[in-house]
Amino acid sequence: MVKRTKVWLVCSRCGKRMSGATRAEALNKMRKHLWKEHREWMVSRIKAGQRKAKKVKSSGSLHGHVLLGSGLDITENPAWIPLLLAGLATVSEIASLYAQFSKKPAAERLATRTKIASDALSHIRAVT
Repeated sequence: MVKRTKVWLVCSRCGKRMSGATRAEALNKMRKHLWKEHREWMVSRIKAGQRKAKKVKSSGSLHGHVLLGSGLDITENPAWIPLLLAGLATVSEIASLYAQFSKKPAAERLATRTKIASDALSHIRAVT
């Protein structure tokens, strides 16, 4: 017989503990608790996210969700956004990299990702 474990969650606002037989059940209890007990905080989080999205949209480096002149939809890979906002790459550089990468066969794309990950890991190990 397999012992079933409960999933426990703690409210970040008031510290109340909730449990559920499954992760989904515990998350539903937490969501209901947050909206019932901390409604103003939840509404302020939503509004803050809307303000942040509006700020990014009007920053000029992004035009909606499509990079200027490239036809590249950022919603396909949101990892491009921090590069733009941090100034690490320009719109044209990201568009050209994406075009080069997307033309490669699937097996070669996977190998490239693996090589990039292993190079990053070895760099981190060398630094620490």
